Amino acid sequence: MKFDRHFSRLVAIVLALGGALSACAPAYEPDGRHQLPASSGPVPTDRLMAQFFGVSTILFRDGTKAVMIDGFFSRPEWGELLFHKIAPKQERIDKALQDGQVPDLLALMVIHSHHDHALDSARVAQMKGAVLIGSESTANIAWGEGFGGGVITIRGRETISIDPYTITVFSFPHSPGGVEPFLRGEIKEGLKSPAHSTKYREGGNFSYLIEDRGLRVLVHASANFIPGMYANHPADVVFLSIGQLGQLNPRMAKEYWTEVVERTYAKLVIPIHWDDFTNPLDADKPLTPASVPFDFHNAMERVQVYADKADKKVCWGFMPLFKPVDLQAAVDNCPPSSSP
Repeated sequence: MKFDRHFSRLVAIVLALGGALSACAPAYEPDGRHQLPASSGPVPTDRLMAQFFGVSTILFRDGTKAVMIDGFFSRPEWGELLFHKIAPKQERIDKALQDGQVPDLLALMVIHSHHDHALDSARVAQMKGAVLIGSESTANIAWGEGFGGGVITIRGRETISIDPYTITVFSFPHSPGGVEPFLRGEIKEGLKSPAHSTKYREGGNFSYLIEDRGLRVLVHASANFIPGMYANHPADVVFLSIGQLGQLNPRMAKEYWTEVVERTYAKLVIPIHWDDFTNPLDADKPLTPASVPFDFHNAMERVQVYADKADKKVCWGFMPLFKPVDLQAAVDNCPPSSSP
């Protein structure tokens, strides 16, 4: 009990520092060259579209069938994370689903079980009729919330077919730094909200390669890797976590880019997991970069340098909030790929 009190105080200090600095951070609006254009009109039925909702919550839809990563919309504020227990916020979930016109889902895939990925996962999956895909820790969040749908527990290297999507799962270490060392481990029994944010333990960390409509889209939402993890698994688009990219030492940062972007022969890189996830989503306001434990501006300098390498040039761009982007059109507007 004494250890738990000291542990919570230490995490609270780190979170308090992050909250204070993030509150001073300006919103970020990329220039036109690096803002992917939103599609207008009805969602076409013959194209794979993506919609971004902050952190690593991404909806993929082809006009008739849809899947989602994470489904995190509640975004509790720093004060709640520090001093209170947290729970899904139904009003914020409803508003985000409505603003994004989110349809019923075939599956909801969870990156790992920290609160900024898994807090709302069972609630959203229940509301949208989705199969929940994640670790045993994610399953225990679902059971604690009384989730009544199907659950697929994963360990990595599975290939899951959910027509028309083929999903390949990869396991690798969570990004280092920040409060991550204090949030390792598993959730070993049903976790019912409200609960303190430190109860949302990692429970295994995953990426997802989603194939549909001739496109291969990789969602890599944590800034770490295992050498060779994507061998023989090329991707056209990589949704790349840059939250910790700015804090990695230069060698690891370059190796991260090489492993996840260059060795998948990606044509298009889309930065994710860079925003302050304690600010509520607002379709009329740009996202604010997180300050601690991130270094957003250093991360973006690195992305620009790496992407502009003459021999492996790729394009990169930010997703608009809520609005659909035609991924095939975005890829077609990229420089020629070096893919074999």
